[in-house]
Amino acid sequence: MSVYDNLVGMEEVLDEFIIESTELLEEVNEDLVHLESEPDGELVNRIFRAFHTMKGTCGFLGFVQSKDLAHVAEDLLNKLRNNEIEPSSAIIDVLLKTVDWFSSFIDDVKERVEKEYEIDPLLQELEAVRDGAAEPAPPAEAPAEAVEEPVTDGEQEAEAEAPVAEAVTVGDNGHPALAEVEPVTDGEPAEDGKLATEEEKAAESEVAAEAAAEKRPQAPPKDGKPPKSVETIRVDMERLENLMNLAGELVLSRNQLGQAYTNLSVTKATDAALDNLDQVNNSLGRITTEIQEAVMQMRMLPISNVFRKFPRVVRDLSHERGKNVELVLVGEDTELDRSVIEVINDPLLHLVRNSVDHGIEVPAERKARSKPEQGTIFLRASHEGNHIIIEVEDDGGGMDAEKLVEKALEKGVVNPSETETMSYREKLNLIFRPGFSTAAKVTDVSGRGVGMDVVHTNVSKLNGVIDIDTKIGAGTRVIIKLPLTLAIVTGLKVNVWNENYIIPFVNIIETVKLKRTELTKVENKWVIRFRDSVVHTLFLDEWFQVPGRDEASEQEQYAVVVSVAEFRYALVVSGLKGQEEAVIKPLGQALGRIPGIAGGTIGGDGLITLILDVPELIYNMGAG
Repeated sequence: MSVYDNLVGMEEVLDEFIIESTELLEEVNEDLVHLESEPDGELVNRIFRAFHTMKGTCGFLGFVQSKDLAHVAEDLLNKLRNNEIEPSSAIIDVLLKTVDWFSSFIDDVKERVEKEYEIDPLLQELEAVRDGAAEPAPPAEAPAEAVEEPVTDGEQEAEAEAPVAEAVTVGDNGHPALAEVEPVTDGEPAEDGKLATEEEKAAESEVAAEAAAEKRPQAPPKDGKPPKSVETIRVDMERLENLMNLAGELVLSRNQLGQAYTNLSVTKATDAALDNLDQVNNSLGRITTEIQEAVMQMRMLPISNVFRKFPRVVRDLSHERGKNVELVLVGEDTELDRSVIEVINDPLLHLVRNSVDHGIEVPAERKARSKPEQGTIFLRASHEGNHIIIEVEDDGGGMDAEKLVEKALEKGVVNPSETETMSYREKLNLIFRPGFSTAAKVTDVSGRGVGMDVVHTNVSKLNGVIDIDTKIGAGTRVIIKLPLTLAIVTGLKVNVWNENYIIPFVNIIETVKLKRTELTKVENKWVIRFRDSVVHTLFLDEWFQVPGRDEASEQEQYAVVVSVAEFRYALVVSGLKGQEEAVIKPLGQALGRIPGIAGGTIGGDGLITLILDVPELIYNMGAG
C-alpha cells in the first residue's frame, strides 16, 4: 500500500508539511552558509531544530527514509551543539547535500510521487563527518527527479515569513495541524538534553493516531488519487482585519449612496442633495482605493524569499571556480507582488552567477591589481514610487564595450555597418543579444549564449527596464526596474484618432510635440532626433489600423518615447489625455491574442480602453 493511501483525507496536513518544510529548508540553506563563515552556537541550534522538526513530521506522515536521514543529520548537529566536533567545510558540504536531497524529496511529495531512494551513501557521509572521519564517503545520489542544482532551479514556491511550525498535533477544530511544539521520538535528545519518557512517547503516538483516524475517510476517492496541493499564500492577520474593516465601510457607503439617490428622486436634484451625493461619492472613492491597496498588500511578499537562495549559489560557485566571493544582501524586507517574485528568480540567478563567473577575478589577479583578494557582490532591492529597483553589483573586472563589439562581430551577432553608428550604451547592450557570449569556453554556468538574453526576455515580460553601468577594472552594476504588481497599471492615456490607449509609465521616457517636418526616413524607416540620438518611430494608427486619420491635424502630433531594455522607440499618437490607473482585464477567448495589447480596462465613461504591451510591440517591430 502506498504511503499516500494512508494519508487520504489528510491533504491539509500534507500541504502544510510541504509549505513548512520548504520554509525550513530555505532557512537551513541560508544558515549553513553563514555558519561556514561565522561559527555561531545559535545558528547550530536553529539548524538542529529544523532537522528535528523534519524528522518528527516525516515520521508521523510515514516517510521512513526521510525520517532516518533527518535523524542522522540531527545526531551530527547535536555533536556540534555539544562542542564535541567543530564546524568544517566537510560538515557544511554534507549538510548542504542533505538539504538538497530533502528539497528534491519535497518536490516529489508535491507531485505525490512515491519511490525508494538510495540514501545509504549520504547516510555514510553524514556518519563519517559525525564520527570525525578525515574523508567523507562518496556523494549520494539525489532522488531521480532532482535537478542538478535544486537550490537554484527557481521552481519552489516563495512563501511569506511565518512562525516555523514544528510538529503535527490536533487543532482546536479537531483536525490535524502543525503546531509550534517539537515531537521527541525514538528516545533522541530533547532541547534540554533529557530523553523522552515512555509515557510521553505513548501520548504522542495516541494523539497522532486519533488525529489520523478522525480525518481519514472510510473510502478513498473514486480515481484512487489524492487531490493535488492547493496553491496558497500566507497573509498577516493585521492586513486581513484591515480589509474586513474596509469592507464594512464600503457597505455603509453603498447604503449612503442608495439614500442619496432616493433623496435626489424626491427633491428633484437640489443643491443640498447634489452636495450630499458628492460627499458620498468621494467617500466611496477613498474606500475603494484603500481596499485596492489592501488587497494588493495581501499579495505582497518580501523579496527575501528570492534573495535567501543566493548565498548558497555564490558559495558553491565561488568554491568551484577557485574564487573568494562575499555576497552582501541589502533591502531584503522590500515587498513586491508574488506574481513578480515568481518570474524574477531566474533573471537574478543569471546575473549573480555571471558576476561570480565573469565579473569577479581570481584572488591572484585581484591581488596583482591591488584589490582585496575577496571579491564582493551586492544584491540590493528598494522601492521607487510604484516600482521596485533591483541591483546586482560586483567589484570585478568590468566590461569593455569595444571588446563586446569585437566578440559580437566574431560571432555574427551584428554586422560591421551596424556597429559604426552604435553609441557606448548600445555597445554594452550587445550582451542581451541571443547567442552572444564572451566566455572562452563553455561551462555549466556560461558560454552557451543563453544567459543575458534570458534576463532580457524575462524582465521584458514583467514590463520592466534593465540598464548596465560598468567601469573597466572597477566592476559592473546591472539595474532592473519593475512594476510592484502586474494586476494594476498606471499609464498615460493617449488618443489615436478615434480610439484611446494606455501606455504604461514604466516604459515611458518622455513625451514631445512632433511636427511632420521633424520626421526623417533612414533606410526606409521613419526616425526622429531625440536628445542627440536617432529613434525609430511607430505610428500606432498604422499598426492597429485605426480609421479616422485627420490630414489637417496630423501636421502636429505627439511622440511618446518609450524604452524596453536597451531599445528606444517613439510611439506617434494624435493626442495626450493624462494619467490613468487601470486594472488590467484579459480580452477573452473571442478576441484571442492581439500582438502589442496586454489587455483592456473600462474607463469612467464606460468605454473600453486597450492597454499597450510595449515590449511585445517593440519586438514585433523587429527591435529584438
